[in-house]
Amino acid sequence: MYDSDVASGAATVQALAGPWQSAGPVLAPPARVSLKARSDNRFVAAERAGRAALAATRGTTGSWEHFTLYDLGGGYVALRAAVNGRFVTAENGGRSPLVANRGSVGAWESFRLVRNANGTVSLLAVNHRYVTAAAGNRYTLLANAAGIGTAQSFTLVG
Repeated sequence: MYDSDVASGAATVQALAGPWQSAGPVLAPPARVSLKARSDNRFVAAERAGRAALAATRGTTGSWEHFTLYDLGGGYVALRAAVNGRFVTAENGGRSPLVANRGSVGAWESFRLVRNANGTVSLLAVNHRYVTAAAGNRYTLLANAAGIGTAQSFTLVG
C-alpha cells in the first residue's frame, strides 16, 4: 500500500506515483490541503499545535489548518499536520477523536477517501465509520458515522 521510513525520529511517506482526482482540480500527491467542513463551513484545525483533537472551528487557514495529503494507493490517504509534522490518527481504532500525533502511518492513520457526487469528500476510518464534524461534539472530528451526510462531508482546499 505505501512505503514508510523512519529517520532521525521523523517519518516520511512516499506516495505511489500517479495523479488522483480530488473534489476539484487534479492533485499529484503529496498535496498541501485544508479541509473545510460542510457542517459549519469552517476549516479543520490540529488544535493546540496538534496536541489536542482535530476540530472544524476556524474561519481562515494558518499552519494549524494545513495538512499534507499522501496518496497511499488503493483509494487510501494519510494526512500529516503542517503544525507538528505528525500524522492524523483515528485514535483508539476510531473510538476517540482524531488527533495529529503519530510519527508513521499504520492502519489507524489510513483513511479511504470517498468522492461524493456533490464535489465534497468523506473519510472512512479503520473502524469502518465516517469522520464526522458535528455540532453536538463542538465540531470535533470523530470517526463515528455509519453513512455520509452533511456532517461527514468536507471540501478539499489546496
